[in-house]
Amino acid sequence: MNQSQYEVQERFGVPKENLLAAKRAIQKYRNLELTCYVPTRREILDSNKAKLEEVLISWLCKSPIEIIPSPYQVNEVLALLAQRSDYHELSALVQMCRHYPYQR
Repeated sequence: MNQSQYEVQERFGVPKENLLAAKRAIQKYRNLELTCYVPTRREILDSNKAKLEEVLISWLCKSPIEIIPSPYQVNEVLALLAQRSDYHELSALVQMCRHYPYQR
């Protein structure tokens, strides 16, 4: 796998250790509303609208502190959404990202 393929697949720079810590936190506190899933860049580019909404809302709104997206990560998501051919159909997701609590 070359560097650009890796960059597309990776999970916005979230280390595996953080994902594992998030999973442990969810298990420890038995909070089934939280998720420890961070989408890949490829998922943001290629997923259908329903799947995209599911993974982004989960990551942005239902993540334990170990994997809450940073403003930089949310801006990366916005840049990827802008590359999609169905961008005009994603206005609710785009607005959610633009108004994400940690955005400036």
